[in-house]
Amino acid sequence: MPRFTFQRRIRTASSEQYNVYDGEAETSQRAIGQVDIHYLSMGDAEASVILFDDLDGDDIDELLATLDDDLLDLPATEDSRVHATVIVGQEIGSYELSRDGEPTALDDEEPDASQLV
Repeated sequence: MPRFTFQRRIRTASSEQYNVYDGEAETSQRAIGQVDIHYLSMGDAEASVILFDDLDGDDIDELLATLDDDLLDLPATEDSRVHATVIVGQEIGSYELSRDGEPTALDDEEPDASQLV
């Protein structure tokens, strides 16, 4: 079984978003990151990997290899490419945006269920 697993959160006609889980982490039930994949024309894709926990270079290589093997089903052409940007960051909150007012912070007392397995 692969170390890193993915759970889809959102899918549109040209993009997908996944939570990332690390089977070796102490809190393997909590997402360690998020992947956003945007499918472009001509078989190309752009991926943003946002990690909530810092991983070393070998772990990032393993994560990207698993991402490629498990999620990226692109046409195999010589011109196809996938560009992945890896960011280590901290989630500071979730907000609801409305057209007629200020952003509203969502209740922090309830955990984001999409982050838990």
